[in-house]
Amino acid sequence: MNQPTVRRIAWSLVGLYLILVTIGLGFRFLLPNAPIGFELPATVSLSLALTVSSLIGAMLASRLPRNPIGWIIGILSIFWGLELFSEGYSYYGLVAYPGSLPGAESILFWRTSQASRFAITGITLLFLWFPDGRPVSLSWRKVAWISVFAAFLYVPLATLKPGPIELLPFLDNPIGIDERFWAVLEPIMTIAGILQALCLGAAGISLLLRLRRASGDERQQLKWFVYAATFFPFAFVFQVYGGPEILMFGVALQVLSLTAMPIAVAIAIFKYRLYDIDIIIKRTLLYGSLTAVLALLYFAN
Repeated sequence: MNQPTVRRIAWSLVGLYLILVTIGLGFRFLLPNAPIGFELPATVSLSLALTVSSLIGAMLASRLPRNPIGWIIGILSIFWGLELFSEGYSYYGLVAYPGSLPGAESILFWRTSQASRFAITGITLLFLWFPDGRPVSLSWRKVAWISVFAAFLYVPLATLKPGPIELLPFLDNPIGIDERFWAVLEPIMTIAGILQALCLGAAGISLLLRLRRASGDERQQLKWFVYAATFFPFAFVFQVYGGPEILMFGVALQVLSLTAMPIAVAIAIFKYRLYDIDIIIKRTLLYGSLTAVLALLYFAN
């Protein structure tokens, strides 16, 4: 494939993302009080963060098409665009103004499938393949394949879950199966989800192993990415296991991580000596510890 074609494909992903997000945000502004997804300010913040991610992914993919890192970053942004579009379109066409939009029930498929699970696999691959597009050793390829298999197992099963749809609890799944059959399939879906989580953790370990073994230029590259990726698991924990008080703090960390990771990738690949990453890490630890202490004192009161 020649360079102009690669460049067009890479930047077309940005165009697709912007179309999906623009339409999705349009529905959110038309329905500001709709109980879907995150609050509007958080949704806008995540969309802006992933716009940066999409642009950097296209830049990397167009310049280094053989390295999968840029393509992974660009495609990860598409998942958020699809999520935002499907939520807004489905709610508008099925709840707010029933029958006003064609195919609203079909679009709901994306929401019911919880296809954001593909994004988890994408981040797993990003951790495994950064910075040179290859795992730290051949044996780590198994982690990638298991994560891909788990995603393709989880998503179809999730479409069959009966009852209210996650993040759209006012709608019942139109293709949900009987509770008796679901009782058999649910444990399989749960196992697939656990496999994905384990693969993501293993990919994080492989990143740390690569950092420990690396030297010279590669070590500088990895420091940038590991620094940015550190925020992501904390964001996940705060959002899933935290109470309402710290949910938005988790969203803020997620925005920070989703913005910092692609920027760190770009710096690592193109200009890794732009800043002294060791100084930044030390300051982050200092300010992060201070923030944690203040937060504990606040919630203790």
